[in-house]
Amino acid sequence: MKPAAPKVSVLISAYNAEDYIEGAVNSVLAQSLENFELLVMDDGSRDGTYDRLQAITDSRVAVFRQENAGKSAALNALIDKATGLYLTILDADDACDRDRLKVLAALLDDNPHLGLVQSGYALILDQDICAPRRTRYDEMHCKSRIDSFQMPALDPTMMVRMELAKRFKFDEELRIGQGLDFILKVGEVSEIRVSPEPLYHYRVHFNSITKTRAAEKAQYLLKTINKARVRRGQAALSMPDYLRSNPYQARDRLNNLSGHFVDSAYWSVVEGRRSESGKTALIALKWLFRSGDIKFLKPLVYALFPLAVTARLRQGVLPGRSDRAF
Repeated sequence: MKPAAPKVSVLISAYNAEDYIEGAVNSVLAQSLENFELLVMDDGSRDGTYDRLQAITDSRVAVFRQENAGKSAALNALIDKATGLYLTILDADDACDRDRLKVLAALLDDNPHLGLVQSGYALILDQDICAPRRTRYDEMHCKSRIDSFQMPALDPTMMVRMELAKRFKFDEELRIGQGLDFILKVGEVSEIRVSPEPLYHYRVHFNSITKTRAAEKAQYLLKTINKARVRRGQAALSMPDYLRSNPYQARDRLNNLSGHFVDSAYWSVVEGRRSESGKTALIALKWLFRSGDIKFLKPLVYALFPLAVTARLRQGVLPGRSDRAF
């Protein structure tokens, strides 16, 4: 008898990730939802990544290898092999909360009108999981962000119906911004919702290309947005126009880390998690002293004066820049 298809296909593209790949894989193997397949593509790593993957014996894991072709090509090759009802991704240096697959799959099960769901996330910073961002966006707010060429939430937090994943795939011209491009394409034809649980743990590296080569990152993101503008019958933007709307792309060496802490403290207060907002504020203070950026003070204001958050929420003021940062 042919075995039943897995509920979820989890995809990992790995390149020179030997220090993190085992942690990423183990966070998937520890999921409370056990009916999944994990497909991992070693994208031509030059370190010990592939050797570490070869040592995995769990039958739900399949490991593949290709010449280095980039993250989009690696994920697309895995999409062709995936057999699950739903598809999600995990970056090779990140990790999942143990209920990630269960919560997101249930959300798609219970809401057939949704094509893609996303979740909140926490940072892995100095080896600690911290600053959970508990954004709660309904379909209307997600549509507003898609219409504004923004992601509703951090792109790898997503889970998408397999037919949409196979229809759109990832743009192999894009070395940066492929997640934004994919989510915009799905959001143009299907509804999206963001669940607030911090189900994804995102590791911050300040020496990565998206942190150290701001000009190159801006070029790719502008290309991504212009692809969407052309699809929608709008004129393409010039780089000066783009940077006027996104000035932090060119000058923020910490890639809007302060914005994430602000959003984290804000949403923790909204969710009634005062102690959580306090912990986030204390970590933000450390980065105030490291960076000298006074924006790291704002989480402390939210933690100490929650009525300020309530007043902003009543006015319809929502934070929302940090998802464009990472």
